[in-house]
Amino acid sequence: MKTPPVHPQLSPQQLQEGSRLGIDTHADTSCAGAHVRILEYINGASYNVSPFQGPAIQNVHMINGIVAVDKEDGQGGYILQLNSFLDFTSSMDHSLLCPMQARLNNVRIDDVPKKLSPSSTQSMQFEDGAQIPIYFKGPIPFIHTRYPTDEDMNSYEWVQLTPESIWNPHQVDVNVNHLSSYNDEQYVTFSDIGSLCSNIEERTLVSSVYVRSKSSTLTPERLAKLWRIPLPLAKLTIDATTYTSIRTNEGRMSRRF
Repeated sequence: MKTPPVHPQLSPQQLQEGSRLGIDTHADTSCAGAHVRILEYINGASYNVSPFQGPAIQNVHMINGIVAVDKEDGQGGYILQLNSFLDFTSSMDHSLLCPMQARLNNVRIDDVPKKLSPSSTQSMQFEDGAQIPIYFKGPIPFIHTRYPTDEDMNSYEWVQLTPESIWNPHQVDVNVNHLSSYNDEQYVTFSDIGSLCSNIEERTLVSSVYVRSKSSTLTPERLAKLWRIPLPLAKLTIDATTYTSIRTNEGRMSRRF
């Protein structure tokens, strides 16, 4: 029997019901909801995030986290590694996936309903053969996820949904310069996505959620207090060094220390 997870913000019923990871093409950066287990905070930076409507949301962190996905036959499941997700774990019930983040990690997302296209797999497919079914809430595609237990983390197969590299949506463009150069007998296959890099032009994208700017949360004053060093030395230290993440004590035992 699985050990029930402990989550201060979720009730036992919420933990049992799980959540949705919605596939949102209008979000240029993925967003982590309450069922995401945070592994680390990236760069110690905070971001200003502009939603589809309303004022910008200030000081949102970027995190790496995980969710559990159970197989339909009940025999095990997957731990999805969610890299470079905006941290809305304290304010959103469900999560959002920017599908381009996953596609640039060689994840095939076939979100056409089988009712409309019998050849559709209606699933996410990973390079190692893992396949996760896609469901729909009305017209919105999503996958079933839930907060992972310690047992899940040690027994489920880990698959990486989004790249480990730092995500910057303003540097991504997969437009083809001259679309007319492709006739009906020429196709761009899934394996050819990388070759499009030489044909990239810069574009401006309007999205329902997008990152506007970021600022570092590691100040000289904070470093001086943490390390118990003089403020001038803390300023020199920050100017001369960089750090990529602040890791929590979550994750598999092999990753915790």
